[in-house]
Amino acid sequence: MDADSVDQIRKGIAEKYRKVAASPAGLFRYPTGAESARSLGYPPDLVAGIPATVQEHFVGVGNPFALGPIALGEAVLDLGCGTGFDALIAAQLVGPGGCVVGIDLSPEMLAVARAGRAGTGFAQVGFAQAQVEALPFPDAAFDVVLSNGVLNLVPDKPCAVREIFRVLRPGGRLQACDIGLVRLNCRCRGEEGLPRDPRGGRLFGGPVRGNGDLPDLWAHAGDVLRCPKARGLPGLTTPFAPTAGVHRRQLRPPRDPDHPRRPADDGKRQPRS
Repeated sequence: MDADSVDQIRKGIAEKYRKVAASPAGLFRYPTGAESARSLGYPPDLVAGIPATVQEHFVGVGNPFALGPIALGEAVLDLGCGTGFDALIAAQLVGPGGCVVGIDLSPEMLAVARAGRAGTGFAQVGFAQAQVEALPFPDAAFDVVLSNGVLNLVPDKPCAVREIFRVLRPGGRLQACDIGLVRLNCRCRGEEGLPRDPRGGRLFGGPVRGNGDLPDLWAHAGDVLRCPKARGLPGLTTPFAPTAGVHRRQLRPPRDPDHPRRPADDGKRQPRS
């Protein structure tokens, strides 16, 4: 993809999420807000610990926390954190001894996130403006990386994969929910007659097929912003079609026997503001 195409994609995303920061109403072809989060299996007690303004801006496609537990004291990176919903969920799970950093490209979304954090008193969470393809963190800085409907928007996915696995500690994990374009091959139906994930996630299509390798998985997932006409999609403000499916996957880099995983309380980093 050439630089002009990448720039066009990022400008389109920036414009859309500038609007989302004001209100997500009417900008997505799936439910949003606190009720959407609860329907995806987010624990009500953790949702209740998040300010109402952040809850109202929840636009996730799934629940990455359903893929594995987050432990006290762990370091968590939330990619494309938006207004901070998943980051504030993670902050409650890691506790005061942990660390959560949310990154996003949209200054408007980050402004909502920072205001929400101020209302919680969670000192262990911070937010920074950054790209997934160029993470401003040292190697092996995080135990967990979260992504909720973000990676399909990244123009250079192989670069994003390399960066994610660079910042993960040995034995860490990526917990991601994302959108892909696949054939309708699921018998169960959910909203608007579209298939529903039998594990509780909301689907807009059948599950994306992959062999467990993330680049291969994304080879089967559509970048809906890159080729909207080929997918029959109306444009950036509604980038989902009846063949777009939520796929949930947890991936772990291999453990290095010469460099065992550090304890969660060893070398903790302070979240960036």
